[in-house]
Amino acid sequence: MGMNLRYSPLEWNDKTKSFDFGGGTIDNATITSLLSTTGNVYYVSSKAVDNPLDAEGSQGLSKDAPLRTLEYAIGRCTANHGDVIALMPGYTDTVASAGDKAIAKAGITVVGLGHGADRANLTWSATASSFDITGASTRIFNIIGTAGIDSIVEAFNVQAADCEFDIEWRDGSATVEAITIFLCNASADNLKINLTYQGFAAGNACDSPISLNGSIGAEINVNFYGKAATAIVEFITAAVTDANVTGYFYCSGTTDLSKNVVDTVTGSTWSVQGFDGAAGVEFSGGSGKAVEAAGTDIDAILVDTGTTLPATLAAMPQCVAKTDGAVLTGNDNLFTISGGPVRAKIVGIVTTIVGGASNGDLQIVTTTPSATVDLNAAPVAIDNDAAGTSYHNVGATSVFTPTTAGVVLIDPVTVEETEFILPIGTVHFRSSAAQTGVIAWYMTYTPLSPLSVVTAAA
Repeated sequence: MGMNLRYSPLEWNDKTKSFDFGGGTIDNATITSLLSTTGNVYYVSSKAVDNPLDAEGSQGLSKDAPLRTLEYAIGRCTANHGDVIALMPGYTDTVASAGDKAIAKAGITVVGLGHGADRANLTWSATASSFDITGASTRIFNIIGTAGIDSIVEAFNVQAADCEFDIEWRDGSATVEAITIFLCNASADNLKINLTYQGFAAGNACDSPISLNGSIGAEINVNFYGKAATAIVEFITAAVTDANVTGYFYCSGTTDLSKNVVDTVTGSTWSVQGFDGAAGVEFSGGSGKAVEAAGTDIDAILVDTGTTLPATLAAMPQCVAKTDGAVLTGNDNLFTISGGPVRAKIVGIVTTIVGGASNGDLQIVTTTPSATVDLNAAPVAIDNDAAGTSYHNVGATSVFTPTTAGVVLIDPVTVEETEFILPIGTVHFRSSAAQTGVIAWYMTYTPLSPLSVVTAAA
């Protein structure tokens, strides 16, 4: 049966030029469908005085005589029978220790009835407390999980295949968080997780809300707001195969897309697409291609349009940055040109003061012909240049020109800025002595071939 989960896979809205997130909480029709199972439906309510007993064994089969606890309802269920546990509106419970809540029987569904704050709310009260899932085909929908203490190690420990979750997690405060919400081992194949995470921008404990270890075929959808130290979705210990991640990602303080999905173990096969709220961009990527903002990669355009870049796009200037340029003895590679030649201008900005006397200039190492070519008339002193100093190239002989004032007045009449036609190769900055300091380098270029691409060198 298909589920109407909180957020459907992303769909492009051409009118708003953004991704749409469909749905809402599980709707009444879906809940009605779940309760129409061929198995038994066991109702559970915090208002029940006790777990009712009767000779026919029909405890909890009516919402008018519900069971008192989730644990008791799990005990009433039969494996692979289609049994459903309905947590009635307002149900509250505590996960007080490791394995305090556990589902070991296969095929059980737990669904919270109600909407918003009326949904069932489970609070994790100890750092080691966990809800352990070892029963295959377990499903848990429409509940709220709450952090009652800081640094909860793992809220859900999933160790079975074909499980499905749709939950909302709420941190207690910026200092009351879980380290991981879902820890899923190699047995958790064909996993489906729909997680809404309500955290805090100044969080201190959240590391990776979803951690996958060796599983196959995971489908992950997130709506994350908070601060994850490592990643919102992380692959750990053993490589993950065929994981697909979608959603809305807001990792406070990270705007370079680096903490949405991280393959810590390396060697995993995965893809991700979504919107990064901190960066304010749509993005995509995965194991086959680096994660990057939509519309920034010429290769992606080539794939979409065939083998030739449209002429209108080929004429558009592009820009690439190398922000960690070092002042080395010798050469620091800046930009790699591939696919064809480009027409370019190059500018450097000191971001950390150059800590000593040195001379510097730009060169390119070309592929055909194989040569090292000076891009400046001669090296120029960059002695103790302060942050904000800019370097650009002027005149017919391309004089390497430092400017300490911060603002550069370019006079196209008397001293025109130098523009280069650069073939395939690598541009580097050459210095005469190693110094402390960092220079951010920027190349603005126009491709001269539909295949021309410039990337920042490692």
